[in-house]
Amino acid sequence: MKLKHIIAIVPFVLFSCNNGNLLNDEGSGESISNSPNFELQNKKSQEIIKQIDEKQHTLKTKLKKTKGKNADNLYLEYSKLLNSLIKELETNEYNSLSIYNKWENEIAPDSIQKKMELYDKLQIKIIENNDGSYNLKYRPGFYYDMFKYKASKDLREYLKLATLQRKKPIVVDGLINEDWSEISNRLIIWENFIKNNPNSAYKEDAKGKYLELIQLYLFGNKNERSYSIDTKKIEPLTEQEYMNFVKKYGKTTTGIITKNFLDFFYTNDKNFSSEEFHKKITEYTNQEIEKEMKKF
Repeated sequence: MKLKHIIAIVPFVLFSCNNGNLLNDEGSGESISNSPNFELQNKKSQEIIKQIDEKQHTLKTKLKKTKGKNADNLYLEYSKLLNSLIKELETNEYNSLSIYNKWENEIAPDSIQKKMELYDKLQIKIIENNDGSYNLKYRPGFYYDMFKYKASKDLREYLKLATLQRKKPIVVDGLINEDWSEISNRLIIWENFIKNNPNSAYKEDAKGKYLELIQLYLFGNKNERSYSIDTKKIEPLTEQEYMNFVKKYGKTTTGIITKNFLDFFYTNDKNFSSEEFHKKITEYTNQEIEKEMKKF
């Protein structure tokens, strides 16, 4: 199907904006929703964009007058609200997002370029997922840059770690983009955050990020496994990383889980068929992860 035909059937949001009126990174300038030139064909998207713009402006105004726990409360309130609005916008923009990659190597139509400019001003990015689909999210560091001089130490640390996770993702296009040692470094960082902040409002989210990383560390993913299912052999470089890590961090939660994984692996690799062994070690390791994480 030719590009012009695709454009004809998709109800794109059209933006006609004066860039001088768009909200800038510091929150100064006239609000998007107050711009006389702000028009969208998709009325639902128009309303959502207005709400995002207004909520951002309100948050930045309130943040100027507060700090510490009060700033933390603003983060909890507005991050939930803004993220919900972005998710709603993403759902409403499904048609245009679903064929966004059609313009990666071609000049995008004016309507799409205007949309990208507006997203940029609101610091919203189109993120490609491993399956080729697209989502809308705030740029990495959006909340950290806003709250780093206002929030409590707890929130500052959490946002800094979450920003690193997004700016330097371990998995890119389904492939593990870093050495296995970088995964273990991230695990120790998240483990320390969880243990040092037992009453953190962000603890459960941090535990979710830790769980995702520990499973990646021990199993890899479908494109790059830590061990061969067929031969029941751990990849040599990965095996060396495990041994170095256990030697250095054996008393940590991550070290204990890794050691138990290795012990089970070496004890049982000859006792089962390839598929049975893969099933057994997966079940055992996930049980160990769950058990150790309950101690957090």
